[in-house]
Amino acid sequence: MLREALRYPLRGDDAAERLILGGGLHVVTAFVPVVPLVFVVGYLVRVLNEVSDGPSAFRGGPPPGFGDVRALVVDGLKAALVVALYAAGPLAILLVTLGGVSGLSPAALAGTAGVAVLAGSTAALLAALGVAYLLPAALVAYAHSRHLRAAFDRSFLGATATDARYFVAVVAAAGVLSVAALLSSLGAPRSVPRFVGFFVLFYAEVAAAALVGHVAGENVSATRAASE
Repeated sequence: MLREALRYPLRGDDAAERLILGGGLHVVTAFVPVVPLVFVVGYLVRVLNEVSDGPSAFRGGPPPGFGDVRALVVDGLKAALVVALYAAGPLAILLVTLGGVSGLSPAALAGTAGVAVLAGSTAALLAALGVAYLLPAALVAYAHSRHLRAAFDRSFLGATATDARYFVAVVAAAGVLSVAALLSSLGAPRSVPRFVGFFVLFYAEVAAAALVGHVAGENVSATRAASE
């Protein structure tokens, strides 16, 4: 699966154009924060939808194009809303914990209050890990149906979260993104322009989306068949 996912962004006659456009949006983000990433997220939603349709799209078909800019913006904003809603829980726990810490003295932190702070921090961390694990599946569900409520379908999320192939796909995708992010942050050799890292990052994002979307997409189809 990983090998096919790494090949996926390079398929098609217009592969170079897609990578240049996606990487260019990342470059623009360095000057105009956030806004260009809406288009990137919208495009990744399009990739998730494409590969979730079946094995043929993942193993043989080229990635979708950047056409229909309005749809990209809508998908990007809705996907960002899904991310925000999922992140709200861990963020609330963290804010409550930090708010409690700000009003405590060093002596209080050394006692029972310190244990409560530690418990709150641990709960926030565990919640964040849970969200990070479920979020890709939620985005696949949204991409497949284009309905926000699909991102919170418990039957689909439960079936996907307990799928060993999904676990492997998420870990592999996280590894690909981590390597790309590390290369981007460290910069390239002197013989290669530094902004090349942005294009590597976009390539990794598409590969990661293809990998997770392919596996989670099978569960989308299975869940729909079971409900019919």
